[in-house]
Amino acid sequence: MQYSYISKEERRIIEELMQAGSSNKKIAEELGRSASTIGRELKRNYGYGARHYEHERAQKLANKRRKESKGPKISERTWQKVFELFKKWT
Repeated sequence: MQYSYISKEERRIIEELMQAGSSNKKIAEELGRSASTIGRELKRNYGYGARHYEHERAQKLANKRRKESKGPKISERTWQKVFELFKKWT
């Protein structure tokens, strides 16, 4: 099964259906997604002091997580230290 990110439009629909009182299962059926996918989306993006799911905030959080996941895992400063230590031992 191929995974695809939840789109901004899908997040807008999730917000509308949540406000209308729909269950995760009903939202999933509407979007053609798994109910667990909707549950994970709400769990990830519902918190942070919000009283309800907001699609714009959810999209910003998702974009931030995606951007941070693509960054270097080791900082430039750490690499410099590694090279310094390597030079000492060679």
